Amino acid sequence: MAAVEAAMVCVPVVMSDTGCATWLADRGQTLVVRSNEPERIADAFERAIAMHVEPLRLSTTPEDAARQQVEWWKSLRGHVEEKL
Repeated sequence: MAAVEAAMVCVPVVMSDTGCATWLADRGQTLVVRSNEPERIADAFERAIAMHVEPLRLSTTPEDAARQQVEWWKSLRGHVEEKL
């Protein structure tokens, strides 16, 4: 929830590939780091500082946004299960 709140007030977010990271990245709100290499993490922070982030506009409340994320995750689970 903290990442969504940060995105709502134009704070760039750097996060690992967990939780709502991909959902926010799809909306241009976050940088997702898929590495534990210090150089890559530092690079992501440097890029985040230079990012121009538009405020995340939720057409609903934060609670509804959380519900949308859960539905999005469920749809991804279906795609993964199809591949297995």
